[in-house]
Amino acid sequence: VFRGGVELATTSETAYSDTSVVPGTSYAYHVVAYDASGKVSPPSNTANATTPPPDRTLTFTPTDDAYVLRDTPAVNTGTARDLHVDNSPVKAFLLKFNVSGIGGGAVTGAKLRLHVLDGSNLGGLFSTTQSAWTQSTLTWTNAPAAGPRVGTLNAVAAGAWRDVALAAGAVTSDGTVSFRVDSTSNDGADYDSKEAGAALAPQLILTVSGWPALVWNVLR
Repeated sequence: VFRGGVELATTSETAYSDTSVVPGTSYAYHVVAYDASGKVSPPSNTANATTPPPDRTLTFTPTDDAYVLRDTPAVNTGTARDLHVDNSPVKAFLLKFNVSGIGGGAVTGAKLRLHVLDGSNLGGLFSTTQSAWTQSTLTWTNAPAAGPRVGTLNAVAAGAWRDVALAAGAVTSDGTVSFRVDSTSNDGADYDSKEAGAALAPQLILTVSGWPALVWNVLR
């Protein structure tokens, strides 16, 4: 097996995986065959391939965020600088992001990053939810229900940044994605909202990869 005219490897198989490539680079391959007596064939046709770009990190702040209160179901908190989650009294908060830049890539990692205002023995239970809501009109009455659970944040301490690893499939493509955070603890947690400013706002952080390792099939 030759890469760029330089011998790369020998193999008795009909496929060879080149794991020494680097991202965003073009390569040209050809092969020659030889038999037990050492006779060598003419070079094969050249196969050209370009590796994908390196993994990318995409970071988003919410387009909308707010918390809702079961005891006051008509109250809207869309302009509040904090987000509350609690089981006594019951409160939940929602986050919505407009994701772009994934394109044809694959999301290999996703996490939410939150800045803690008030600590708790349970930071929250994170679920995806439908995204047809806006922070200016969100209340307990019209808040979307929690969908599939995608993450859990255990104990949190005031003043710290905490990351919530999201399950595979929580974010898969460009578009709007929404999360709801609930709690089963009577010791509520509070976080900064986007209204606290860019330095303290929640973040959705995605790792996006390119294609798998380059595999070139050798035809005889």
